[in-house]
Amino acid sequence: MTLAQSREQQLLGIELNKKGIGRGFLGLPDYAPAEAFSQVIALARAMYSTEGAR
Repeated sequence: MTLAQSREQQLLGIELNKKGIGRGFLGLPDYAPAEAFSQVIALARAMYSTEGAR
């Protein structure tokens, strides 16, 4: 078992449980400061249609 990106996954799970909807990726390493995680979580989620992502 690996713990890579465990901090990110934990925060994403908390967001999902609180809001009922979540995002898939924050893009921060586990060693990033807590303030960086707070800033990214505070941003609006970006969603793309299949066509828009191509």
